[in-house]
Amino acid sequence: MPANPAAAMPATRSSIVPPIRTAALRSMPRGALLALSLMAAALVAPFPLASPAAAQDAAPDAAQDAAGTMGQLTTILPETESDGPWTVEKTPAGFTMTNRTDANAVRYFYVNAGETKGARTVSVDVSVEPRGTGPALAGLLYGFDEATKTYFMLVIESGERVGLYRRDPSGMKRLAQAGLGALGGGPYRLAIAEEGESVEMTVNGKSLGTAKSSTLGKGATGIIAAGIGTFAFSAYSLSSATK
Repeated sequence: MPANPAAAMPATRSSIVPPIRTAALRSMPRGALLALSLMAAALVAPFPLASPAAAQDAAPDAAQDAAGTMGQLTTILPETESDGPWTVEKTPAGFTMTNRTDANAVRYFYVNAGETKGARTVSVDVSVEPRGTGPALAGLLYGFDEATKTYFMLVIESGERVGLYRRDPSGMKRLAQAGLGALGGGPYRLAIAEEGESVEMTVNGKSLGTAKSSTLGKGATGIIAAGIGTFAFSAYSLSSATK
């Protein structure tokens, strides 16, 4: 058995992926792929959605003991690297990604650590420093399918809003968006908690809403950034809940 349990995890990182188009980022298509209950409103209080599930104790898998500020991602994140418009590096606080030139570039890192699908909680602290007037997004990568390159992302947008996006073969779509309102200037704690094929999304512990779909409760998780800016991540966590 390896000294570091995380070293045995099947983990993968991405290079640059097909671009997000600015127009897609600014649209909110109807007929979204999820039965979402999210609303575009300031996050002053949790949205009046379904009653929250009973609290469960989070029991980290052995891999959760991975040393470092980025949990299971720690062993796959490069110390420093330049790839196309992206420069990424580990920092004492966590990990940063910087893109100064390409508004359509996307970068993500993900791990498929073997936690019980449909019973996971994934979270990360993120700060977004936009550069210019284009989109600048960063947060959680969720439900990533390596074969199809489809995924969701729950992200902070330009430090002003939180948004939920879905990428599938037809492109990137924004499913919902809300202003950050009274939550201040960050960093923000984003979290997605599964219960079967349902997920609850939160920012700084405040509920954004719930979603239910057969596309949820599975896939790899990680971090993602898109657009021009500097994006800082820390305290990535992936755990499975005990019943």
